[in-house]
Amino acid sequence: GLFTSPHLHTMRERIQVGGQPLSEEAFADAVEQVWPIVEAMATGLPVVTTRVGGMTELLPPSVGCIVEPPTPQRFADTIGALLQDLRGADAMGERARRSLFGRFDQASVAKQLEDLYFSIVRKS
Repeated sequence: GLFTSPHLHTMRERIQVGGQPLSEEAFADAVEQVWPIVEAMATGLPVVTTRVGGMTELLPPSVGCIVEPPTPQRFADTIGALLQDLRGADAMGERARRSLFGRFDQASVAKQLEDLYFSIVRKS
């Protein structure tokens, strides 16, 4: 669902890199990089990608393939292996879907925020 807050005016308002606010262009670039991976995971497709951006954090090894070194031949070999094992590819896609929704559904995000807030309070 949609969550709006009178305290936030933009989605990127509280995102900083090196203590500086994230520019609109950098935010758009980050979303553009991650969106296809998130979309594939949400639909239960296995993901083949490289170590670009935050892909390794978003994509644990059991739910996708990180191609290294990122050469066309390695991509082709990895995709070919998935096509040879469709059951394994389907299982990987389903693990990706569950991983995504397990980490980013409303209840999980609320719990993560609660844990963060309590850890901050304990430190102060």
